[in-house]
Amino acid sequence: MNLFNNLSIKSRMNILFLITLLLFIIYGAFTIFQMDKLFNLTRGIYEHPLRISNAALEVNMDIIKTDKCLWNIVIAQNNAEMIKAINEENIYEKKIIANLKIIKEYIKGSDGVNISNKAEKEFTDWKVVRDKIVNLAKAGEKNEALKLLYSSDTMLVNRFEDEAQALNAHARQKADEFMNASSRLHEDIIRDIIIFILFVACTTGLISFFIIKSTLLNVKELQNVMSRISKTGELIKAKIKGKNEISEMSENFNIIIDKLRNQFWIRDGQNLIHNALSGDLSYENIFNRSLKFLSQYTEVNYGSIYSYDNKTSRCKLIDHFNYPQNNTLAESYKIGDGYIGKVALNKTSLEADRVSADNIREYLYIIPMIHEKELFGVIELVYKNGLNNSVIEYIDNSAVIAGMYLHIARKNEMKLAFEITKDSNKQLQSEKNVAEKATESKSIFLANMSHEIRTPMNAIIGLTSLLFDTELTCEQRDYLETINKSGNSLLTIINDILDFSKIEAGKIELEVKPFNLRELIENALDLMVVKAHVKNNEIGVVFAPNLPLGSINK
Repeated sequence: MNLFNNLSIKSRMNILFLITLLLFIIYGAFTIFQMDKLFNLTRGIYEHPLRISNAALEVNMDIIKTDKCLWNIVIAQNNAEMIKAINEENIYEKKIIANLKIIKEYIKGSDGVNISNKAEKEFTDWKVVRDKIVNLAKAGEKNEALKLLYSSDTMLVNRFEDEAQALNAHARQKADEFMNASSRLHEDIIRDIIIFILFVACTTGLISFFIIKSTLLNVKELQNVMSRISKTGELIKAKIKGKNEISEMSENFNIIIDKLRNQFWIRDGQNLIHNALSGDLSYENIFNRSLKFLSQYTEVNYGSIYSYDNKTSRCKLIDHFNYPQNNTLAESYKIGDGYIGKVALNKTSLEADRVSADNIREYLYIIPMIHEKELFGVIELVYKNGLNNSVIEYIDNSAVIAGMYLHIARKNEMKLAFEITKDSNKQLQSEKNVAEKATESKSIFLANMSHEIRTPMNAIIGLTSLLFDTELTCEQRDYLETINKSGNSLLTIINDILDFSKIEAGKIELEVKPFNLRELIENALDLMVVKAHVKNNEIGVVFAPNLPLGSINK
């Protein structure tokens, strides 16, 4: 079977066709050979028995006619009759010679050759006697010629006839032998043809069996692999050796299996990274988990991950793993600087290779984490054995997934900050409302108190004004003026308190009118002079020389 594994099905069919064609050519040659044997045998039957028999009969007839012509020569009455008889005798003699040549040419077997030679000898001897008889007849010695004719000629003719009959008998014997040989040859031909047909059929069938079996075995093996895949779901490869259409089909099938394995590996990896990044994760935790998962799932030698800050346009190192101590690991990259910065600037992945400090070639794959054209970070992965397309496709998809979760985390953090701000605003608004209510209550209280205080104060100021119209000592008048000023000041304070309540309520109205600064300051000091004297203190004020003494309009 292994002989056919390296042959294509087309080549196998061509070989089967060529072998079948060759067998039929051999069969045709064999048939032609057998037919040639039969033809030679048939020709032998015709050329030997038939020709010899016919020639022997003609010789026998011509001898009789020649003998008759000799009698006519001897008994001829004149020369004309003699010449005529001699000419006829010459004709028959030539026929005898020709037939004897035919017999000698086609005679078969030693017996036949001996008979033929003996017949020729008898004819030669007869010819000598014949010439003597003709010569005696021509010389007119007819009696001598008759004597010779009666004696030697008759004996030789009889003997020659016997030889002719022997040739005829030999021809019939050979004819029987040829017929028997023909029958045997016919049987042999039929037997050989049947054997050869069986041989051709068996050979063709055996070769066809091995060719078809070798083809079906490979097809069956491929079918078993497909059946096992459909039943178990296990992606297994077909192991078909050789170089043919089915082995090529098997190779293509194995390529499909490899692609399916890679797709399932990518799909499972995406599901795992979804599970790893889903949940209530912080923005920075997503970076850490993304790098950790990629390092485990893709067998990375070492790597790092950077977060992109849009405000500073820099990529900041968040995490790294297994980074060699002799390799410099930058804490940040400005956009456009280095591999990290270039990937952040172009927002496209980058493949590169370099020679490490240990003089080992390393293969780098740097990918951005992007979602909706927004850059969140950059991942740097380093491999020592290079990358295949499946790993690259998986890393690209994982970077997209990480970008999506980073986008979600950032939105969640912004949403959380908004909720916190909203709650704080609500609390502040509530506190503001409480404060406003307290302020309003205070304003109402102050307004009420001011109104209650203003009434007795007006009475005190009014009574002091009446006392000024009475007779008073200087000291009493001085005290009374102080009481009057204090009452007016207290009334001013009460009015100011009302103004403060208006300010808090946002209803203050400013008035623009002239005032005396010197008088205003002295009145304020008068309120504190008494307390200062109690504590044995003196209060005074010194006005600047350039201070206006009159009313001030502003």
